[in-house]
Amino acid sequence: MRLDLSSDQRSQLELISLHLGKPPEQVLTDAARYLFENDMEFLESVERGFAPSTTQHFLDPDQLDRRFASILPRR
Repeated sequence: MRLDLSSDQRSQLELISLHLGKPPEQVLTDAARYLFENDMEFLESVERGFAPSTTQHFLDPDQLDRRFASILPRR
């Protein structure tokens, strides 16, 4: 695979490579692997977060009033 980087990006990659003691190709491979793994974890957690909303359980007006009364400070 070919990757086109600007001269600034190449310089940054070289600095990171020197700091990590890895060749630039390995730094890019590690970065891509990290992004793919975290992206999948993020998407899975978003899907888990939306799963309860698909049950379409809504509070009726009395339940809402009780919920707000328990949260809001009394005057």
